[in-house]
Amino acid sequence: MLSMPPSGHTIRPVASRVKSGVSYIFTLFAANSRPVTSSDEWGRKFKAAREAHSSQERFAAKFRIPRRTLSRWENGRMQPGPKYRKMLAGISPEFKAVVAELPEVDDQGLRDHLGELEGEVATLAAVLTRLVEAQPPVLREQLLHVLAGDSD
Repeated sequence: MLSMPPSGHTIRPVASRVKSGVSYIFTLFAANSRPVTSSDEWGRKFKAAREAHSSQERFAAKFRIPRRTLSRWENGRMQPGPKYRKMLAGISPEFKAVVAELPEVDDQGLRDHLGELEGEVATLAAVLTRLVEAQPPVLREQLLHVLAGDSD
């Protein structure tokens, strides 16, 4: 059974933490990778260039790119964002040519989409607040305790 959190515990700080965390994740995503809606042709070309250079494991370690990210690029599910494009283009003329085939990054479109997602997170936080506040006091306090991330 959960112990009671301190009195005065509210859902607002929890909702704020959720919104901040989501914003941080989207910021990292925007800087490093882009979702792909087209074919995986670029991914095949990138993989061929990477295989000519080294194994996926060695390439990832040498250039400090998560292997999962490399795999997503090679499978055509993601494309590098600006940070990685610049780094990849500097590896060799072959990589520079592969990077040059990528479409321009639409940062404004991404910002618009992230703004919509942040609005949805704010709506979810408001709904969660109403749901928690509608519970009996003992259950409400336990829910707030769990949502705050307190482990004991």
